[in-house]
Amino acid sequence: MKAETKDRRETFEHVLRQVGWLKEVIDKRGWDLTQDLVLEGPVTAAEIQCVEEELGLAIPEECKELFRFARRLEFRYEYDEETPAEFRNNFSGEIGWNLGQLKKLRESLAEWVEILSMGRDDPASAGEAAQLWAGKVPLTEAANGDIILVGGSPCEVVYFSCREYAMHGRKLGNSLWEFLRFHAGIGFAGGYDWQLEPFYDLESDEARVKEESAGRFAEWLRKG
Repeated sequence: MKAETKDRRETFEHVLRQVGWLKEVIDKRGWDLTQDLVLEGPVTAAEIQCVEEELGLAIPEECKELFRFARRLEFRYEYDEETPAEFRNNFSGEIGWNLGQLKKLRESLAEWVEILSMGRDDPASAGEAAQLWAGKVPLTEAANGDIILVGGSPCEVVYFSCREYAMHGRKLGNSLWEFLRFHAGIGFAGGYDWQLEPFYDLESDEARVKEESAGRFAEWLRKG
């Protein structure tokens, strides 16, 4: 097994271990398990090709490898417990992806991009904004329509806010695997823009991870 593939396998297994640990935290602290772990097996090359044809674009290799580990994973929880002040907008955690939902998510993304473009006075600006999302593949969608996307060259993870809030267009990771490792470390905190914001430095040109705040939140999770 190539070293890179081994590292990615270890990241995927780390995600699963974190889900297992969080289920213990949820039970111990009386939180709500809103979606118990759903895990479906790997895809074939033929299935990936079929979805690519439906989408009309190539799925990034990092996503393909993730789908080779599991075509679908879903896990969500919520809590009504006071958090430290800097994380006051956090009340849930979630992680998920689903090869079978990519087409639907791409259609949702296209609709939101069109809505946002209609609000721009400058057609050139609207076109540039739309092009930013053109080749990216949605990983997961929050309940409010926000989407986490994967794509680009080199491959990166980017946040799409359907209301163009602070995290809109910000990079969440230099790779899918970097993002998954970080997200697992903070208990898959939130899916909404404002839930992720405390963990990123918005003063920089891209949303860089705030290691100290991430560590503090992880410690709060462990306290139970």
